[in-house]
Amino acid sequence: MTRARNVFATLVFLLPALGSYARADDGATPTEAAAAPTVPATFPAARLAWLPLTPVHRAALAAEHPRLAGRLGALARRGESLERQLADTKLAASARKGIEAQLTKTNKEAQALLGELVGTDAVKGVTTELLLAVAAAPEGPHAAFRHAMALGARLLDLPPDLRDQIETVRTRIEGALLAIDAQRDVLPDAWKEVNLGAEDARLRKELALRTRQALDRQVRALERRWWSFLDYTLDRPQRAAWFRALPPEWLQKADPAQQLYDLPDITPSQAAQIASRLTEYEAEASPDQAAVRRLRSEIGKATDDETKKTLRREMADAQRRLGEVGVALAKGLKGLLTPEQVEAYEAVPPRLSANDRRQRPEQVLERVPLTVQQKERLQEMRKELAGTVRAMQTRAAELNREKAAYGPDAPQQMMMMAELAEIRGEGARLGRRALGTVFRDVLTSEQLITWILDPRAR
Repeated sequence: MTRARNVFATLVFLLPALGSYARADDGATPTEAAAAPTVPATFPAARLAWLPLTPVHRAALAAEHPRLAGRLGALARRGESLERQLADTKLAASARKGIEAQLTKTNKEAQALLGELVGTDAVKGVTTELLLAVAAAPEGPHAAFRHAMALGARLLDLPPDLRDQIETVRTRIEGALLAIDAQRDVLPDAWKEVNLGAEDARLRKELALRTRQALDRQVRALERRWWSFLDYTLDRPQRAAWFRALPPEWLQKADPAQQLYDLPDITPSQAAQIASRLTEYEAEASPDQAAVRRLRSEIGKATDDETKKTLRREMADAQRRLGEVGVALAKGLKGLLTPEQVEAYEAVPPRLSANDRRQRPEQVLERVPLTVQQKERLQEMRKELAGTVRAMQTRAAELNREKAAYGPDAPQQMMMMAELAEIRGEGARLGRRALGTVFRDVLTSEQLITWILDPRAR
């Protein structure tokens, strides 16, 4: 299992596809298949990069529709570049007019391409509502994350009180993000008023770097606590529906191997088969992985365009083969899991490691000011869970004593490790359910916001 985890760590980009890959072969007949989504009247080219397509889906698209795959990437990059140019406040009026015309043309091309894409298997499951949400996504700082936060309210049929709570928290986080971003401009200006002596230039540069790093850490912390908030507040089907619609950067899971072994009811047989498939993948993919690294280095050193073109073609072939192997792996892994386990994996939030999801309620709430009544309610919950927790701890201690009598490769050792993993996973799920009750029924929205915005909170 340890070896499998090490291999799995290299496959972060593949695992988001477990739940959503094989959209074309899930058994639906043409008459049962959902109608293709309606393309919005306008669609920014840059937002093509926000369609929830994993690298596995993109590899499948490249294999089946190479022209569409090439256009998808090219138009997204061009749209992003033109939008960045227009964001420059020093841009001359004449240049701005020309770039705006290019962007209008590029956006029209993106809309036409999207009309072709919605008929392919790679984007099956993408709905009209999702396309409208992507098209209307916010602009400016942290746009992708702000879009990801707002998706649930647009796509899910949530109870009114839960929707109101989520929207209240989302609005406050968005304000905090924009305030953090404003500091990137304000603080360097403030330093100009300070005389830093002979090493003025070096110190200013160092201060600017440290400030950016500190602000980035604040943003990452807010992101993690937002996803934790949803992890505790939503049920599994709600999380899975929300998270599978996220832009690609948010589809990836942190610590994917351990997240897999923490899924409910993973058996020793499943663990062994997963390890076997990962070993096969490593053997099959290693030559092309090495080739991609070598070719990328050679492209950087090449001085003439013809050589670069040849090397890029070779790298594209190696990446295509890796994609094909990845598709086979993702489909194989999906076949090993039950539908409930697949949904549970899709419901794992982005950015959160397995350890992040195992926090005890007292760790999460240690900096939240609670009323006397709330503390009493939490004490009652601890008493209700005490027996279950004690039984799990006792069984885990027994397994740790027993497995010491067997060698590392013994079948008994593997079975005990699998049972220990299941106990850890069930403990984590128990803690999340308890925190869900606390977040929904005990804390107020203001207390939740205090926890999310506190830079010292866990």
